[in-house]
This record gives sequence, C-alpha cells and structure tokens, in this order.
Amino acid sequence: MNNIFNGPLPEGIGECKSLTKIRTTRNFLNGTIPTGVFNLPLVTQMELDDNLFSGELPSEMSGAKLGLLKMSGNMITGTIPPAIRNLANLQTLFLDANRFSGEIPEEIFKIKSLSKLNISNNDISGEIPASISQCTSLNSIDLSRNKLTGEIPKGISKLIDLSILNLSRNQLSGEISDEIRYMTGLTTLDLSDNDFSGEIPTGGQFSVFNASSFSGNPNLCLSRRESCASLVSRAGASGHHAKPFTASKLKITVIFLTVSL
Repeated sequence: MNNIFNGPLPEGIGECKSLTKIRTTRNFLNGTIPTGVFNLPLVTQMELDDNLFSGELPSEMSGAKLGLLKMSGNMITGTIPPAIRNLANLQTLFLDANRFSGEIPEEIFKIKSLSKLNISNNDISGEIPASISQCTSLNSIDLSRNKLTGEIPKGISKLIDLSILNLSRNQLSGEISDEIRYMTGLTTLDLSDNDFSGEIPTGGQFSVFNASSFSGNPNLCLSRRESCASLVSRAGASGHHAKPFTASKLKITVIFLTVSL
C-alpha cells in the first residue's frame, strides 16, 4: 500500500492458495486483475483500490471467505458479474469510481452478510432491483452518480439496519416512498438531483432530514409550507416571472398620461 509499484499484477498470484490478504492500494498497477484472485480459498480481504486497473471482472468467482472487496478508483469496465453472489461471506463491496456499465445484478442482494455497498460514480443504468429489500444486513448504500431510473423499490423499509442511503445524481422518478418514515436507524438520506415528484412525506424519520436531502428535484415540493400545485406550476414556467405592478409604476404611468394630454 502507498508505494509506486507499476505494471500488471502477476497472473501467478491467483495460484497462491495460502494467501489470506491482498492489499495493493494507492499504487500505479494496471492491466486486468488476474481471474484467479477471485477464487482463492483463504483470502478474507482484497484491497485493490486507487490504481489503474482496467478490463472486466471475471464471470466466475468463488472466494468463499472473502469478506472485504475494494476496487474503488480504477478504470474497470463491463458489467458487474452476477457471479459476485458466490462471495457468500462478503460484508463490504466498494466498486465506486470505475467505468462499470449495465444494470445492478439482483444477485448482489442475495449475499446475506453484505453490510456496506458502494457502486457510486459509474455508468450504471436501469432500475434498482426489487431484491434490495431482501438484503436486510445492509447498513450503508451508495448508488449515487449513475444513470439509474425508475422508483425507489417497494419494501425499502425492510432494511431496518440501514443508516446511510445515497441515491443522489441519478434519474430516479416517482414519489418518495412513505415507507422511509419507519426507518428509524436512517441518519443520512440523499435523494438530491433526480426527477422525483409530488410532496415530501412528513413525520417519523423524515423529521431528521433537511431540504438538502431533496434538492435538485424540480417537480418535488421542497417547501412544506407551500402547496405542491404552486411549486409544480412554478417548475413548469419559463423561469421569467412578471414583476408585480407596484405603486411607483402606477404613479409614473399617471404622470406620463397627464403630460401627454
């Protein structure tokens, strides 16, 4: 970690069956990550973040003891492979700041031990899988800065241990789920810069969040003191509002008429 190693990881590292940790964070390593490292039987931690790795992840994975997988800040492309489900003991998965595309595989949320998930700052599209509500061990989710569409999945309130939910800077739409008010452990919510509409629900856990959690949604009622209809109407206007006809303007008009006569 924190060296100036460069070049690719040797393919032979995938044959080191006795390895328990792989940590190459903050170097200049490049090339495709060797397929074999995702199948090593004893590895519990793999930290490959902040390098120059590229290429795609393998379609087969079987690292049964892997609990932490961090590949943030690289140039990895392609889709997130459904085989990631085979990492049955995975607790932390960080794939942020890469070039992943395609949809989020629903298989991710079948990892019963998963607690921290970060796929932010990629090129992920499609809807958030409904299976997210089945992964009740999650306590932190960051899917921000992608191209996700659709609504917040029903059943999101089943994630009773969730404390952080960041869905900002996507293209999510529909109304904000009322269910969130029952998520009493949720301390950080960011739904900003999407296409949500309607009123912000009130009561329960919504009392914890301020306006910044919902900003950047032009069809969303940000002010709870103002009717939703007036805000939606305002969002649909051109943005150039007529100024009120003030008393000073009336006086000038009368003087002009008098002079003209």
